[in-house]
Amino acid sequence: MSQNTSFKQRLLNQFKVLTTIASHHLVVNESSDTFSLHDLSESEAARIFKANEEKGLLLQGKTSLGNVRLFSDDVHVIESFGNLVLATIKGKEVRFDLKLFELEEQLSDYGFVRVSKSMIVNTRHIEAVSSSFNAKLRLHLSNGEFVDVNRSYLKTFKSYMKEREPS
Repeated sequence: MSQNTSFKQRLLNQFKVLTTIASHHLVVNESSDTFSLHDLSESEAARIFKANEEKGLLLQGKTSLGNVRLFSDDVHVIESFGNLVLATIKGKEVRFDLKLFELEEQLSDYGFVRVSKSMIVNTRHIEAVSSSFNAKLRLHLSNGEFVDVNRSYLKTFKSYMKEREPS
C-alpha cells in the first residue's frame, strides 16, 4: 500500500469533522482536538464526507467541558428529565438545548423512535427485543442497557420498526 493511500485510509478511520477551506480541507481529530490542513482531491474529500454522512446527523450538545459535536449514530438513548435533555456517550453526559420532541422530529429519519414520554431510542443499536411485564417490550441495546417500551408507545414503536424493515 502506498504512503498516500495509507494517509487517505487514516483520514477515513481517524477523523470525524471536515470543513472545506478553498483548495484545502480542515480536518479535526476528535480524540486529540488537533487540526491540520491537507491537500485532498475533490473525490477524496467527497468520499470522506460520505463516510461521515453514514454516521448520521451531526448534533450539537454541551458537556461539562464545553460544546461538542457528535454523530447521531453514536447515541443509543436520549432522555428528558423535566427541561433537561441528556444522552450519555462514552461515559460522558451530553446535554441538548432542544426539547425531546424537537430531537425526535430531527432524528426520526436516522433510526430514532420514542419509547416513553421521556425517552427516544436509536433503533440501530437494538440487538434484541423481548416481552416484559405489563404488556411492555424490553429493548436490549448494544451498549448493554435495557430500555422498556411503554404500553402507550407500543403501537407507534411497532409500526416504526415495520416501516424500516428491509423489503
